[in-house]
Amino acid sequence: MECPSCSLTNPPDAIRCDCGFDFRTASTYSAANEVIVKGIKMPFLSMVVFMLKLAIAAIPAVIIIRIILLICSFIGSVGSYNVDDY
Repeated sequence: MECPSCSLTNPPDAIRCDCGFDFRTASTYSAANEVIVKGIKMPFLSMVVFMLKLAIAAIPAVIIIRIILLICSFIGSVGSYNVDDY
């Protein structure tokens, strides 16, 4: 039986295609579109490289957040200084 959605050849008694097409209802099965992560198997060296890339990608974010906080503190302190205090 050929799937009308993806043209994959399936066994004659197939209920659903690998793409999620349901042969009984002639529609795409919605649960096939869900993603469930059960575990991640990654070699140690690949994990180290991933963590290094993550740390390097965080540097610009920290710089941007510091600039925003600096601007906010400057704006907040503009009217708080009084000439009589000095």
